[in-house]
Amino acid sequence: ASEADAAGYPRNRIGYRRFDFVAASRLFGGVRMQVFTQVVMALYCYGVLWSFVAVFASSADTLFFKYALSKDCSIYDDPSHSCQTGYYLWVTAFGIFVVIVSTRDVAEQKWLQMIMTVYRFCAFCVLVISAGVALKYPNTFDPESSSTSAPYISHATEHVKWSGFGTAFTFSAVALNVHYNMPNVIQPITPKRSLLGLTAAGISVAAFCYLLIGALCGMAFGSGVTPLITLNWNSYTGRAGGWGEGHTLWWAYIVKLSVMLFPTLDMLTVYPLICVTLGDNLFHS
Repeated sequence: ASEADAAGYPRNRIGYRRFDFVAASRLFGGVRMQVFTQVVMALYCYGVLWSFVAVFASSADTLFFKYALSKDCSIYDDPSHSCQTGYYLWVTAFGIFVVIVSTRDVAEQKWLQMIMTVYRFCAFCVLVISAGVALKYPNTFDPESSSTSAPYISHATEHVKWSGFGTAFTFSAVALNVHYNMPNVIQPITPKRSLLGLTAAGISVAAFCYLLIGALCGMAFGSGVTPLITLNWNSYTGRAGGWGEGHTLWWAYIVKLSVMLFPTLDMLTVYPLICVTLGDNLFHS
């Protein structure tokens, strides 16, 4: 940026400069720290992106077989050959879309990300409300371990299970770690003085949402819960608290689709953010 001084000559100055983690690590730790940061960031981003692909493909595969072919398909529960083939095809389709979107900078994805943020909160509310209502009716997922009166909480899951700490810690770290993406995400935000409050509020709200979903779904589904929680809404009928026997009610289709489409649409928009971060770090290499 430049501005004129008293004599009318232009005075050049730096108006904006973005320091990502690779540049900052070299500034404070030299070349060795820069290389170490690049390797750690690249491996971490690759792992996160890999999990995103799996979440999208498994959700899309289940929905396609359910509504297009009228068949049951769960990649987590004894999948057939056609189910596995569909999974790989959805992985390919996902890759084609996100590679195109990832060529856009984060600031150019602003409107897409804003729209998806509204959808995320709406889908979260639908998920929480439907799981909460299910506790008022006899448990259809885990009737043997369920309480005999409302709320019908499944006792198949222990209150504290220390052997699962490794799994819980891993997923929590992936879900709440956003520092690697911050230099790209905060670029379009103005004024920058509000970043500390926005970051703290975002992480706090996300942590609360994860804990609430985990507690409700654990009590409602018990041992019948699937690794991808939204797939439990595949059998949602809207009857007897949501999962009762009988044909699916018309409004239940809206509920189940809004929940089951959540991972697919969410991954389509989150993936490019992390992909841009990974590309920027590899570019510095």
